Amino acid sequence: VWEIRQPPPYYWLCAVTLRAARVIGIEADPYANPEVALTLMRLVSLLLTLAVVAFAWVAGALLSTTRFPWLRVLLPLTIALLPMQAFVGISVNNDIMAELAVSVLFVALVALLRWPFGWRGAGLLGMVVLLLLASTSTKMTALVAGAALAGLGLLAWLGMVISRLAASLIDKYQLRRGVGRTEALKRQRQLVLPLSMMLLLLLLLASGVWAALEPESTAAGWQIGGPSDRPVQLQSQSAHDGSHVIELKPGQGAYQWVDLPLPHPPLTMTFSAWVRTSESTIGDTGAQIGVIVDQRGRLPQIGSQTLRTVEAWTTITSTVGGVWTPVYLTVPVQADDRKVLARLMAGAQGFRTEFDSMSLTVRETLPASPEGEDDITLPLFNPSAEIGAWKLHAGLHRLLPAEQADIIDMQVNQQAFDKFAIARRFDYRQFRSFWGNFGWVSLPLPESLFTLINVVIVLALAGLAARAVGRIGKWTRGEWLGLVSLVALAIAISVGFARQMAPASTAGVYTDPHGRYLFVLMVPIVWLLLAGLSVAWSGITNYELRITNYLSSTHKAEGRRSWAKSNQAESSVIPWGVWIWSSAVILFALFCLLSLIGPYYYG
Repeated sequence: VWEIRQPPPYYWLCAVTLRAARVIGIEADPYANPEVALTLMRLVSLLLTLAVVAFAWVAGALLSTTRFPWLRVLLPLTIALLPMQAFVGISVNNDIMAELAVSVLFVALVALLRWPFGWRGAGLLGMVVLLLLASTSTKMTALVAGAALAGLGLLAWLGMVISRLAASLIDKYQLRRGVGRTEALKRQRQLVLPLSMMLLLLLLLASGVWAALEPESTAAGWQIGGPSDRPVQLQSQSAHDGSHVIELKPGQGAYQWVDLPLPHPPLTMTFSAWVRTSESTIGDTGAQIGVIVDQRGRLPQIGSQTLRTVEAWTTITSTVGGVWTPVYLTVPVQADDRKVLARLMAGAQGFRTEFDSMSLTVRETLPASPEGEDDITLPLFNPSAEIGAWKLHAGLHRLLPAEQADIIDMQVNQQAFDKFAIARRFDYRQFRSFWGNFGWVSLPLPESLFTLINVVIVLALAGLAARAVGRIGKWTRGEWLGLVSLVALAIAISVGFARQMAPASTAGVYTDPHGRYLFVLMVPIVWLLLAGLSVAWSGITNYELRITNYLSSTHKAEGRRSWAKSNQAESSVIPWGVWIWSSAVILFALFCLLSLIGPYYYG
C-alpha cells in the first residue's frame, strides 16, 4: 500500500526478473511461492547494491590523489561493509535504485569538474543533465538529493568556466598594457566567482519564495475539516478578544492538535471558547466544541487503530444572534494519553458561526486541591486568531501537488507545535537510523558506538574545515566538490524534515524519520568522511614528527626525518591509517552481523 505512489521502475525490474525465472523453470510465483519470489527480488537489490559499490570505486579512482591514493580502495570497502547500508540495500525496496541513480550522477559530476572544458566537458555536462532527469523515475529522495547535487555542481562548473574566460581576457588586457599576470589575483578570482554565484542563486531562490507568498485571511495553526472550502476564515469585526475571529460556514469544522507534556498524572481538562452566531438559535442546531484525547502522540499512523481514543462534544443549545456566548467542555485525561485534538464546529443551519478566545486548561484529578490552584494552560496556538497565515499565489498553488503545498505551508507559517524541538528529535532519530538501527528502526546500536561514531564525524569535519581554510585562494575541484556535497546533504536533510513534518500541521501525527532516505548520498558522504579523516590523520602524524624534531638535535632530527621518509617509502604498500580504518570497518560490520542482526533474526 505504501509503495503504490512510488515510481515503478524498480518494481518493473523485479517483475522482469520473476518472469525470467519462471521461463527457466524456477517457481517464482509471488502468491504460490512468495519465499522464492522475495529471494529473487532481494537478489535484484543485491546486484544494484554491488553496482553502487562499483561506482564508488570509480569515484574513488577519479578523486584519488598522490597525497591520498588509497581512496579507490577505502571508498568502496566502506560502503560495501557499512552494516546499515548492507541491511537496507538487500531488502525489497526502491531505495537502492535511487541510491544507484545518485551515485552515477555523482561520478559524472566528479568527471565534469575534473575535465570541465572542451568537448569532453560538454559531453559530461549533458550526461549530468540526463542522469538528473533519469533519477526522477526512481524515488523522490533521489530527485531532491540529485537536484541539489547537480544544481550546485553545475554552478561550480559554470564558475570555473567563467573564471577561466575572465582570467584569459584580463591576461590579454594586461599584456597589451605591459602588466604581468598576478597569480594571487587569479587564485582569488577562481574562489570568489563560483562562490558568489552559489550565494547569489540561494539569495534569488529565497527572494523568489518570499515574492511568491501573499497573506490570506485565515488563522495560522487552525485547519479546516468541513465539506466546504479549506480556509479557516477570519473576521475583523467586534471580536471578543483582539481584532480577529475564526469564521466557519455551515457544516464546517476547524481543529488543532496539541501535545500533552510527558510524563503527566491523570488530569481533568477543560476546553472553552466564546461563540457568536449571525442568527438566534434554539435547540441542538447550534455550534459545537469538542476534543479527542488519544494515545498516538508522535507515533506513525500505523497501528493507531489499536490505541484508545476518547471523544467528547458539547453543543450550544441556545444563542442570541450577534452576542458572544461562552461554552465549556470538561473531559478526563488518562496518564498514558499523549495528544489532544481541539475542534470547533459551526451550526448546521444557513448562517455563519464565529469563534474566539479558545483555551485548554488541565489540573490534576488527584489529589484534590483548591479550585484553580493547579490549573495549567496548554499551549493552544493562536487561541484568539490574531496570527494570520501566508499562502502561495493562486497560480503557483494550482501548479503544485497537495503534498508540496502542505510542505510550504508548514515551513512559512507558524505552527501549533515547536518546529525546533521536532527538528532536534528528527535529527536524533535520523542520525541513529543512518548508522545503525536495524530491523526497520527497531534494533539500535549501543550508545557507546554512537558516541564513537560522533567522535569520528567531528574529526572528519575538523579535517575538512582545516583543508578548506588552509587552501583559501587555491581551491581545486576537490574543495568545490566537497562544498557541493555538504550543501546537498544539508538540503536533503532540510527537505526530508519538511516532507516528514507536513502531516503534523494537518493530522497532528509526526512520522518517524529514516536514515535510509539519505543513502542516496552515500558515496559523497563516505568520501567526505574519508577525506576529512585523512587530513586529520596527516595533522596527527605531522604533529608527532614536529615533537620528535623539537626534542632532538638538528642533526639527529634530520637523520630521523630521512629515516622516517625511507621507512614510509618501504612500508607504503599499506600505510597505518589504511590498516586502522579497514580493520575498524570490518570489525564494526562483524559486530553488527554476529552480535545484533544474527541473534535477532536467527537466534
